[in-house]
Order: sequence, then structure tokens, then C-alpha cells
Amino acid sequence: MKLLVRPRPDKGESLFGYIHRVGELNGLTSLRWISSMLSEAGLSIPDHKVQLLAESVGIDPEDLSTLTCRPIATQMANTLLFMDAYVPVALFRKQRSAICVECLRGRDATPAVWDLRLICVCVRHRRWLIDTCQRCGCALSWRRENLLRCRCGNDLTCSIQSNFDPPEAVLLFTKVLEAELRSELPFAEEAAARFSCFTTGRLIADSIAVFQQARSYVLWWCDQERMEVPRSTSSHCIDMATVRTMSKVLIDWPAALHAELRRCLKTTRAESYEFALIGKSEPMLTITPLHRLPRHLREVMGDGCVKSAYLEFCEQHKIAANDYRRRSGRPKRWTQFPTYNGG
Repeated sequence: MKLLVRPRPDKGESLFGYIHRVGELNGLTSLRWISSMLSEAGLSIPDHKVQLLAESVGIDPEDLSTLTCRPIATQMANTLLFMDAYVPVALFRKQRSAICVECLRGRDATPAVWDLRLICVCVRHRRWLIDTCQRCGCALSWRRENLLRCRCGNDLTCSIQSNFDPPEAVLLFTKVLEAELRSELPFAEEAAARFSCFTTGRLIADSIAVFQQARSYVLWWCDQERMEVPRSTSSHCIDMATVRTMSKVLIDWPAALHAELRRCLKTTRAESYEFALIGKSEPMLTITPLHRLPRHLREVMGDGCVKSAYLEFCEQHKIAANDYRRRSGRPKRWTQFPTYNGG
């Protein structure tokens, strides 16, 4: 059956969002019609449903899948092909929907990148994405009848009073990741230069690996109350805290480590003025041992990368490197950043 209003999907639009947009333009806002188009898994839409939707709007099924960046199953277990990148299933929001209120107000198309949990902010409006209703507190589902309203009937475009604006590092990281996913990285070269620690050609894979490492750290070592953000599920709060933690460390690396070492060095000078004699009689300060550096630096970057930057700082400032391996009496296995597990 051909629909009366047949909008062409925007490039990079979420297939779930496009289904809602088509339904609303044609007055098909019933939950039954929307649910009939969505899969039970909430990650991808079966081929026969894509075929049905394509026929309804008069678009070739291949064009529909390409324009809407439909996640595609692969031969690798628990991995989907999304925007030409292999992404673990666990890193998708599945049946949840994260939105930018300002984008909804403007009736803009819903970007497919919002289905990815690494994307927690709207770069255009510089706001955190939300995934819960302010009134009922329930997580936003793709199975709601209207993108602008929760299933309880609450208008999602109402203003939000929030003091939790995303840091500049998060915005830059998101800009680079989105540009890489959309194959538009030349337009984000300035931002990409701020993340020189990523391996050339592996920005997405490296981001996924670091996100998984950093999330484990945030989940077990961070104060949960500090991660609370208005209108967000607990999972989304942890995701936001993870992106905030990793982007602050990754941007201009090793700036974050050197800033911490300078702080430690200042404290050492003020408290003890401890000297170590090296060579003839050249005095050198002893800096904080490597193992006492903030845990999140090692969790995000990996021990090998932190050790390299640590020794570089000590050499530049003529400081005796404090290697704790000599004290513990057993070797430490250094791992290089990033650790890529095939996701």
C-alpha cells in the first residue's frame, strides 16, 4: 500500500526515527502500526519489513537501508555493521531512545548516531541527550506513538533546567566520532588533532575499546550520585560519565597526565624537598610513584601508554622516575593502548 505522504529519508537518519516521521506525516500514529514495523530485538529491522516500508514510501530498499544507516547482522557473534563500522551489540541503545529536546522542537530528523551509546550529546545544540520522561520517569521507548510525547502523554519538548552542560572535551570527542562514522572526518580535522592518541584509521575501534575500559572503571570506582543528570536512566548516566571521563583524558594526551604530575611535583616541593643524586652532584626531585597516579588515567589509556608519558615527563623535567616495580619485587605486565577486542 502506497502512503500519501512519502518523505525521502535524510542521509544518516535513524530508521526508527524515520518510521515515526512517516507515520506522523500520514496520521499513522497508532502504537499498533509502529510496533508492526519494529523488531522485537529493537536493534535492526527484518528485511521483509524494510521491503514493506520501502514499497510504502516508493524508495528502493537498498537506498532506504543506506540512507537510514540500518544496523546489519554480521558473521561475528554479538557484532553489527553500523555505518561501515563493526560495533558490539551491547553498545546500542536497543529499544531505548535518546533525544535532544532542541532538535525535536525544530522537527529535525533523528540522527542514527543517537542509537549508539558512545554518543551522549547533541553537538549542534551543545546539550546532553535525554532518555527518560520528566513526568513519569520512564525510559523513552521507540514504541511510543509520537516522538514528541512520552507514552504517558507528557510533552518531551518542554524546557529543561539543567546545570549539567557537556564539557568542551566531550563535544569535541563526539564531533570527531560522528564525523568518522559519517565519513566526514576532513571537516573535523581540527577537532581530530586534539585526539592524537588514536591510531590512524582506527578511531572508531579505539573509541569502542576505550569506552568499554573506562565504563568498567566508572561503574566500580566513581560516586554514583555525582553521575546523576536530570531525565536520564542510570545506564545513560553511567554512559555520560564514561564519555566525560575518557574524553577529558584523551584530549590533547598526555596533557591530562602531565597536569597531574605537575600538581604532584608542586606538592612534593612544598612538603618535603626530597632530592636524589644522579651522576656527579646534580640534584633531581623524586616524583610521585607511577602506581600512585589516578586510577582513571591508567584505566582509560592503558599502563603502557601512561608509563611512556610518565617517563617522558620525568626526562623533560630532570626528575628521577619512581618505578614501583623495584619495590614490589615482581615485574609488571605493561599493556599498550588501545586494547582492541575485535568489536
